[in-house]
Amino acid sequence: MTNKELTTELPLFTLNIIRNALRNCQSIEEIVEAVLEKVRHRLDSQVACFYLFNKDGVIERIGINGVDKYSKPIENDWLVEEQYEPGEGFSEKLIPPPGEENGDGEPWYSDSLIDDCNFSLKFGQRYVDKLGRLEQAISVPLNGLNRTYGTLEVLNKNDHDKFTLDDQNYLMLIGSVASSFISDIRRKHKQHIYNKILQSIFSAEVNQTSVDLQKIYEFLAESLISPITSYKVCIIRQANEQGDFEVMVEKGTEDIDWTNRNKSPVKKNAQTTISRSRNNKEALYEDITQEAIEQGNFDNSDWIRDNNLQSLACLPLIANGEMVGNITVYTAYKHIFFQDDKDFLENIAFVTASIIATDRIKKSLRVIQRELTEEKHKFFATSRQVSYDSVMKGFLHQYKNELIELSEVFSQLSEDSSKSIKQKQQIIDTQKGRIQKRVAEISKEFREGRDDVNVVNINKLIKYVATLFVSDEPDIELSAYYDEEIPEIELSEAKIKDVIYNLVNNAIAAIKRAKPKKGQLSVATSIITLNRIQYIETTIQDNGDGIPREIQDRIFEQGFTTRRKDGGTGMGLFVANGIIADYGGKIIAESKIGYGTIFKIYIPLKRYQL
Repeated sequence: MTNKELTTELPLFTLNIIRNALRNCQSIEEIVEAVLEKVRHRLDSQVACFYLFNKDGVIERIGINGVDKYSKPIENDWLVEEQYEPGEGFSEKLIPPPGEENGDGEPWYSDSLIDDCNFSLKFGQRYVDKLGRLEQAISVPLNGLNRTYGTLEVLNKNDHDKFTLDDQNYLMLIGSVASSFISDIRRKHKQHIYNKILQSIFSAEVNQTSVDLQKIYEFLAESLISPITSYKVCIIRQANEQGDFEVMVEKGTEDIDWTNRNKSPVKKNAQTTISRSRNNKEALYEDITQEAIEQGNFDNSDWIRDNNLQSLACLPLIANGEMVGNITVYTAYKHIFFQDDKDFLENIAFVTASIIATDRIKKSLRVIQRELTEEKHKFFATSRQVSYDSVMKGFLHQYKNELIELSEVFSQLSEDSSKSIKQKQQIIDTQKGRIQKRVAEISKEFREGRDDVNVVNINKLIKYVATLFVSDEPDIELSAYYDEEIPEIELSEAKIKDVIYNLVNNAIAAIKRAKPKKGQLSVATSIITLNRIQYIETTIQDNGDGIPREIQDRIFEQGFTTRRKDGGTGMGLFVANGIIADYGGKIIAESKIGYGTIFKIYIPLKRYQL
């Protein structure tokens, strides 16, 4: 075994050339293709091969570049079954098993391959038949940070000469660069998992939607058993309402047999290592021995043995000091969980536990919000009834006066013999018309649905309410301005009526208390822009007694009233403010003692515009 030794070293630009050739590779497959092309032509070899450890801990060829004995290109699917146990075959002689700590491989070369391997080459005859000869060879390990990924080899110098020391150094150099890029691809895969999960969280927050936990579990399991990782199985459990750990997703490579696996939830008090996860700490088993299985430390021990699973990591999902689930991954060979493996799995577990905790909080808040909404609806229903009772008292007072007046009219008619029958009939018909009008008004109020969403014309609604109240108040003058450009909107007409009823009724009561020479009630509508948002503004203004400054900040408080002796409940303005707030609007009040009060209602226009 000899080599031509050169006194010159490989120039630095050679390293840059290799790096530039691989820089744009986005996958391991692209790296393999670029490396084999570069190596074979640079070393003038008949064949170049790329081998990586697979999920079963054996080395398999994933790429080949070369020509056969007839100078025809060798297809990548030739001898697809080629794979070696560590220590088997010439290329794998000095490659340690993946379960050995700090197991870096060493380079190996031969000028007389058949003689050096004593004819014990696995697949050696197949290569001889395909290539026509098997003479010179160099094999270098693909050493990563903590483990060897595989090997890179070249076979047969085209000119039947021997490979040089320079050739070996070049192959070691490109193997080192390839290992670095493979590590980078795997790092990017891990980062992709982080980013994808975090993106799901942020997207849910931005769009105010729920996180699809099952979808995240599916993605996470698929990613953890992808060809780029060492894991063959991923199982994710989540604690149910009883505290038992229920399987949410289980994924494995195609050769995993799930037949004998028990999928029942693991009881929270079970004494298996996986269910306890070592008191909320990760459980790492780099060598699942038969003895450990027989001791019952593992769930589904028969299934583990049947699938020849050799190592596992079980990461608890901890939220607020409580285990809310776990993630378990298995390998089919004795796998060492180095610090970078632990950091990756622990970070994934932390993020997943955070998602579960956030989802639980949101569900709890939704329940609380639903309960609050139900209570609010009950409260508003009661409050509106109180408000309507107040309004109806006013109506009944008016109707009582009208009935007294009607009684007097009929008494006068019976006593007044000077009027003709026709004149008396006209008076009776006029009074009947007034009664029918009042009955129609009351029927309409109680016939319309209170909570249904309707197409509402704000101008018509306010005009109707204001006219209804002022029609029987001869001492109060109504002035109105309605912006005809206000479009129809879609919301609850009944609720908006509640607000207008309350504010107009309060205004009339304030005017009556102040007893001005001439009571004035003004209503107006318009479209205004506040902070770049368009609102429908409704203004209700009176010249009543006004609201003292010291209590103006309290008028929308629940139960606050200055008219307790007059039957005030302190609910009207509180309810009105709540209704408008529910629509994203607001009510503001401006008042001065002796001059009156202005209430302004703002409802977002575009949110409810048809």
